[in-house]
Amino acid sequence: MSLGSLGSSTAGVDLSGSYELGQSSHLHSSSSLAIIAEGGAMRGAFTYGVVRALDRHFGLKHADYYVGSSSGIPTLLYHVTQQLDAGDVVWGERVTLDSFVERPYVGLPRVNLDFLINLLREGDLALSEEQLLHSGSRITIPIADVQNGRPLYVSVTDGYVPFTFNDDGSVYPIDGVENLFNILRVAMKLPLVCGGPERLYGRLCSDGGGLDTFPFDVPVVRKTDHGYDVDYGIEDARKIFILTKPIGHASKLSFLEKLFFYNAMRNTSREERDILKRHPGCYQYRVSQIQDLRHGHVLITPDKDLDRMRNDPEYIAQMIRHGEEKAIENEDLQALMSDLREKDTEGMYFKPPSDDRFSLPRRSRALKIFPRKKSLQLAA
Repeated sequence: MSLGSLGSSTAGVDLSGSYELGQSSHLHSSSSLAIIAEGGAMRGAFTYGVVRALDRHFGLKHADYYVGSSSGIPTLLYHVTQQLDAGDVVWGERVTLDSFVERPYVGLPRVNLDFLINLLREGDLALSEEQLLHSGSRITIPIADVQNGRPLYVSVTDGYVPFTFNDDGSVYPIDGVENLFNILRVAMKLPLVCGGPERLYGRLCSDGGGLDTFPFDVPVVRKTDHGYDVDYGIEDARKIFILTKPIGHASKLSFLEKLFFYNAMRNTSREERDILKRHPGCYQYRVSQIQDLRHGHVLITPDKDLDRMRNDPEYIAQMIRHGEEKAIENEDLQALMSDLREKDTEGMYFKPPSDDRFSLPRRSRALKIFPRKKSLQLAA
């Protein structure tokens, strides 16, 4: 992977030390599957709709690799642990609460990230960390290292391994121990609307989508008794990309929204402003890479721009429904699922057929965007 378009100088970062980097034991085969999804605050409802269709319409219960950024992360983790029933409640009942998105009369809306993290950590909707670490799936969570202006990644296998890249492209594991929910909190800490960056692994970090929304060519790193095992198998996997913005998306802000945005920018550090300015270029770089991939992969996007801060129940339900429809009607996805099912002789990827699969009409209804007062149509 080239950091030229995503990272910057490593000045001030201690890259000394050597590591024994082992060879992956994973079978690199086009029969393996990867799901790569973005979030974008409330736009993550679209991602949830797609994953819900993968699970309940196509019966997909497992992928070899998962890569999620921002609010797309909890959805993917719920699929890894087979807890989408909890996801139904989170997206259908909790995210839609007025207390989750605070809307001051003046200024940008604020997302109550602590509320979401508490849902994932404890209670009936808690994410099963034990199932996560014993799922057999390999998970990558991108994080923006604001302090050093470069992407940082956390591999989740049977543990949590943070790493970045040296200037020559080699993997550089990072020392430190963090719990899952600290990682999730920082990885979803959207600049401006979720507060400033927080320390993770000794570095000031924020939402990973700021620098690398779709790290689909980044390896999974696992710590072993003899060093580190580096798995690049995701490069050969067939991939399902879930974007929450249409291709060619461009931010459209009203005068008042721009005023609030630039006023909020004034209260951020120079490093944070640098990440925000670089984000559009980093995002388009990855989208262009996705579009250049060979045949055999799947790209699912919404038909229209979605509001990343609007969380009323009707709108969230529409985004989930739209995600379901776009997945079910995607012919590339249908072909991929059919091909994978034929090869799945051991029942690794799919649930047994059941009567509870839902179905949607062949032709998708147009997504309706209802304006709402005091709702900012903010785009990343």
